[in-house]
Amino acid sequence: MKFRFIIKGEPYQYRTQARQIRLKRSGKMTILVFPVTHSRQWQTEVMKQIAVQKNNAYMDYEFPLNLGPTILRAWIFRTRPKSVKSMFPDKKPDWDNLIKCAQDAFDHNVIKNDSQIVSAVVHKRWAGIDYADCGTNDPGMIIELEGLDKCRSAEQLNLLNTESVSAGKRLK
Repeated sequence: MKFRFIIKGEPYQYRTQARQIRLKRSGKMTILVFPVTHSRQWQTEVMKQIAVQKNNAYMDYEFPLNLGPTILRAWIFRTRPKSVKSMFPDKKPDWDNLIKCAQDAFDHNVIKNDSQIVSAVVHKRWAGIDYADCGTNDPGMIIELEGLDKCRSAEQLNLLNTESVSAGKRLK
């Protein structure tokens, strides 16, 4: 079973900021890492949109899901700056930082733990360009989660592995 969530809005990358603080009890200085404000706001917005979609489209399921080993497929759409002419967004932010906020929003909310994700295929695209592999032109994300069937898991992972192996052969 595939679970598909469409998150609207400009995706932000997950960023942290280290702050040095003094602990009250011991008086020692320590460094704590906090998410930057816009990362927290984007993660909160993702959680709100997920909650609405869970209640509307997937109300027959009990959340958080225990899918076991899970495949994550994601399409990230960002607004293209006017100065950029390339077809694909090959500059910062990196796709892994963009998906991290959404993945943390899914943790304990949609799936029991994000450590269940054993494979991920992420596509970073410009919003407003009509790509054949997706169905939106607006800034945001499309995220699909699919649990590996016990009987089909080798076949499903083999399909993902052949994609990565063929890409690796092209690089050599």
